[in-house]
Amino acid sequence: MDKKSRQKLSKQYDELVKKHGYSMRSHVPKGDTYNKAHQELKFQLVMQQLDKTDSLLDVGCGLGDLAEFCRRGGWKGSYTGIDISKGMVEAARAILKTDDIYQMDILEDSYDRKHNIVVSIGAIMEKPSYENPDMYLKRMIARMFEISTKCIVFDIFSNKFTDYQDLNKIYVDPVLFLDTLYQLTNQLIIINHYNPYQLMVILFKERSSGWNLERI
Repeated sequence: MDKKSRQKLSKQYDELVKKHGYSMRSHVPKGDTYNKAHQELKFQLVMQQLDKTDSLLDVGCGLGDLAEFCRRGGWKGSYTGIDISKGMVEAARAILKTDDIYQMDILEDSYDRKHNIVVSIGAIMEKPSYENPDMYLKRMIARMFEISTKCIVFDIFSNKFTDYQDLNKIYVDPVLFLDTLYQLTNQLIIINHYNPYQLMVILFKERSSGWNLERI
């Protein structure tokens, strides 16, 4: 994300965590209806892809809720979180009692580590104020895919069926978006049944030439 957009968004979430502390309200701007049940439904879809010892990179980790959820589910792998908000990073380090959480932007900062699964829940849908959002989204997905070894998981808003769009979020046309995703892999899952206005996307690194019954 460009520097001006990153600074603006970082300040927004710094202020939220300063105001609300270690609570769900630190994740959601005023008026947003997103709640814990919505969050954990998405986390469960991530858990379905995690083997017990897989390494996990959480892009836009916030307070580290994903790590806590996966640990409760029995996952034992290594967790790394990154976020552009200094306040979020400091809070997540305190909550999770780990230093493996960093304030950084994987598009702009040097990052050479690899992880089995790279996840971004509620983060890459944030629209940059001073950068082309479509180009930004493509760059983020490609970068996440590059540093994963197994799959990436993320959510994004769909413009199908919507009669309202949040001007601060990125929306995609799912038909056109599918073509973008196919440029990276021919093995993917798009989940749309939990909310007609959102997509959960899973992109697998391994390409397929035919049936793969393990994916069923």
